[in-house]
Amino acid sequence: ADADVIDPDCPPLISAPFPYYKQDGTIHFCRKCDTPTEKDPQCVQNLWKEANLKLSTDYPEYDCYPYPCDMPNLKARTMEEYYAEHPDAPPYVPMHSCDSILIPEGWAFDGSHGAIKHWNLSGGKAGFILDGSNIYVGSYPADYKVFLFDLQTKSYRAQGLSFAHGMTWYKGAALTIFGDARKTGVTPRYLGYFTEDGTYRVVYNKPIYLVGYTPAMNDKWVHANIQESETGKAVTMYAKVGEWKWTTLTTETNRHPSLQGDYLSVHTYDGSVYHGYVCDLSKYPTGRSQCYHVNRENEGFVLNIQFDEENPKRFVYTSQGFGRMAMVLVEMDDDQAKWKYTDILTDSQGQPDVANLYTYYIEQFRGDVILYHESGSVGADIASLACYFRLDTKKKYCMKKMENEIQHTESGTIMYVYGDAEFEGEWFLYQKINSTPFILRDMKCYCEKEGVCPFEGLKK
Repeated sequence: ADADVIDPDCPPLISAPFPYYKQDGTIHFCRKCDTPTEKDPQCVQNLWKEANLKLSTDYPEYDCYPYPCDMPNLKARTMEEYYAEHPDAPPYVPMHSCDSILIPEGWAFDGSHGAIKHWNLSGGKAGFILDGSNIYVGSYPADYKVFLFDLQTKSYRAQGLSFAHGMTWYKGAALTIFGDARKTGVTPRYLGYFTEDGTYRVVYNKPIYLVGYTPAMNDKWVHANIQESETGKAVTMYAKVGEWKWTTLTTETNRHPSLQGDYLSVHTYDGSVYHGYVCDLSKYPTGRSQCYHVNRENEGFVLNIQFDEENPKRFVYTSQGFGRMAMVLVEMDDDQAKWKYTDILTDSQGQPDVANLYTYYIEQFRGDVILYHESGSVGADIASLACYFRLDTKKKYCMKKMENEIQHTESGTIMYVYGDAEFEGEWFLYQKINSTPFILRDMKCYCEKEGVCPFEGLKK
C-alpha cells in the first residue's frame, strides 16, 4: 500500500500540477525534490525529459538525449546526392550544383509550406525546426524540435522542443513556442528561450495558445505576436532580453518584422493603405502613435521595412504609390522632419529580371548589401527571383535560371522558386517559395560557376 502513496512534494512528472509559481510570481516547473540549476533554474526540462528519453530510446535516429545534443546521423545533401536518392525530384526541387538541401532524409520541414518563416541564419549557423516524417507526434510529443546547423562542420544539434511554428533564432538562441510534452494530445504551451549551451527559460509568465507568424530577436530585445487563449487574438508584444517584462505595442498582429538595435518595424493595413512604423523600444511605446509613421503623403503602400544590421538608424522598404513602385532608403534623424528618403531602385529603372513584376520583397539589409526578391505573377502562379543590390555600386546581382526551373512555353516566363532568404558572408540560405525545400548555397562557388558575384570588391 505504501508504494501507492504519492509524495505531494515529489509527484510523478506526468501528474505534477504544472505550472508552479514562486512567491514573487515567477513561473516554474520544479517539484520540491528537484534541484534547479544555473542553466535551468525553472526546471523547464521537466516538461519534456521523459518524452525526450522515450523517443530517443524507441527511435534513436529521430532524437538524442538529453538536449542539447548532437545528431551525427543527420546529413545535408548536395544536389548530386539528393537527385541520386530522389531521381524524380529535379522538376519539383530545382537546385544548383553549389547547393545543399538541409532537410535530412526521413525528416519534414515547415508544415506551413512557406506561409510562416521559422528559421534564421547568424553566427555561422542556422536555426530551424524539423520533425521526423515517420513519427506520429500524437504518440511522441518530442517530435518537433529546434535544430542548430553549423555551416562549416555541416553538423546538426537538437536544442529543445518547439510547436510547429512561431520560432525565431539568433546567434545560437531560439525564442519558440513549445508544448508540455508529458502527455499526448492538446497540452499547455509556453514561450521558451533556449540557447545552444543548454540554458532553458520560460519567458512569458503563463501558458499561451499561439505565437502568430514570425517573432524577432536580437541581443537586446524580442518581439512576438502572443495569443494567450484560443478565443483571444494575437497581439504585438516586446520584451527586453533577460528581463522578460512584456509590453503590448498594438492589439494587432505584426507580420515580417525587422528588429535591429532598439528599432522594431510594425506594419498595419487600414483597408486601403498599408502603413509602416518604426518603434524605438528603448522608449517603451504602448501604441503606434508613439512610433514614427514612415508613410509620406499619398504613399499608399509601405511594406517590408528592413533595418541596416550595421546601422539601425537607416532602413529600406518597398513603396507602392506615386504611380510607381520603388525600393526606398531612409536615413533617420531624431527630428523626423529631417529624415532623408531616397529611391534606390524603381520599376522604371533597369529592366526587372522577372516578368509581370508586382513587388520588391526585401529580406535583409547589411551595410552596402540588400537581399530582396523580384516577384511577378503568371496567372495564379508566382515567380520569385532572389537578387542582391549593392548601394555602393548601384548594381544588382540576380540569380540565374537553374536547369530545372520551369519556363512557361507561351510567355517565356521563368518561374523562379526563391522564397524567404537570408545571407551571411558567402552563404545564401533560402526556402522554396510556397513549399518546403530548405537550401543552402555557397555563393563563392556560385560566383565562380555563374559569374554572379554580389560581394566582389565589397569593403569589409
